[in-house]
Amino acid sequence: MTLLSILRKYKSQPFLEKRMYTEKTVLEAAPVFLKKEKRIEAMLFLYFAALMIVSLIKRKTRMNMARENIEKMPVSHQGMNTDKPTWNNIRHFFRNVCFSQIIRDGICIQAVVKGLSALHEQFCRLLEIPDSVYNNLRDNRWQFGYKKLIYQ
Repeated sequence: MTLLSILRKYKSQPFLEKRMYTEKTVLEAAPVFLKKEKRIEAMLFLYFAALMIVSLIKRKTRMNMARENIEKMPVSHQGMNTDKPTWNNIRHFFRNVCFSQIIRDGICIQAVVKGLSALHEQFCRLLEIPDSVYNNLRDNRWQFGYKKLIYQ
């Protein structure tokens, strides 16, 4: 490597350290004791995928805020406006949104998403999440074989 490329790599170190900070704090990663190499690789991949998703959510939000000329949104912990929503802000903002479903004899008789305000819907539009996502929760696609795990 040339001296210039080494210097550039060194100067990008704070960005990498910030990602590791995110992994340890915001993603609430706890120590995991794994012995098999494949499991260690799988765990690192999951952390990488989670970090990528967090980064893409923040990026998409900020880009669409700029596109729609939204300077600030009240999504911080105290409801204060922020011009750069972080993953922690977004996660906290959606903490009271929940999905409930009543199933009788294997048939969904009622499904409701509660806690979505107009601001939540605006935020979902910034993330380009279509309204149909919430409407399609009724067909149990979100369960991923949950019933099989319970009854086995």
